[in-house]
Amino acid sequence: MFGPGAIKPREDLKLLNTDKEKTLLVSDNAYFKKLGEECLKRAISVDMIVAPNSYVDLASISEVSHVTQGRVYYMPQFDVHRDHATLWHTLRRSLTHRIVFEAALRVRASSGISVASYDLGGLAHAGPDVTLAAMDSTTTLAVTLTHDESLEDRPDKPVLVQCAVAHTTPYGQRMIRVHTLALRTTASLLSAYRAIDLDALLGHLSRAAVIDATNLSLIEARARLVERSAKLLAGYRYWDKLG
Repeated sequence: MFGPGAIKPREDLKLLNTDKEKTLLVSDNAYFKKLGEECLKRAISVDMIVAPNSYVDLASISEVSHVTQGRVYYMPQFDVHRDHATLWHTLRRSLTHRIVFEAALRVRASSGISVASYDLGGLAHAGPDVTLAAMDSTTTLAVTLTHDESLEDRPDKPVLVQCAVAHTTPYGQRMIRVHTLALRTTASLLSAYRAIDLDALLGHLSRAAVIDATNLSLIEARARLVERSAKLLAGYRYWDKLG
């Protein structure tokens, strides 16, 4: 490649199944991340359709979409006769799906509960607000909540968790959407296990595994995911015997 953000092939089969394999899964070019950050400041979300017939450094060029909450559509070994319908539907969805811009999201909770962190596709946010270039109906994030005081003294008083999103519509209107959850508390860990949202839990574990894969070897990342899952199941079995 030539010009701004030029990248060089760095595929090395010798690194597979080694401690250095993780270097192939992270960006090797700061240009695309900086470009994404500039787009984010201007509320620009970037979707990317990658249809190569040879090696492409997807980990590097996808940073611009990653930072701006865009999507990366990957079509390896693209053939116009075979894949033209997929390309058409992908373009159509990217250009016509409902979307809002300049989103600012905040989660807050009732007394005794605080927000520890946000995780948006591996992008961690430590501040009170999350700034998004764009959002649609499929945008998701994980929020880690911590309890600063005992909740056992108020079993009949629900814990309130509220998510507020200020955003700009495609017509230029500034609007706010608010969702509020009232959650029951319990002193029984077994009851908490049985009330777990399995889809949300699997999503959170998957996000953690993806982040681990960029910092550890794939073998270590897989082992950590198995360990977390085993601890959850062992905890349930332990409290099930007591309960």
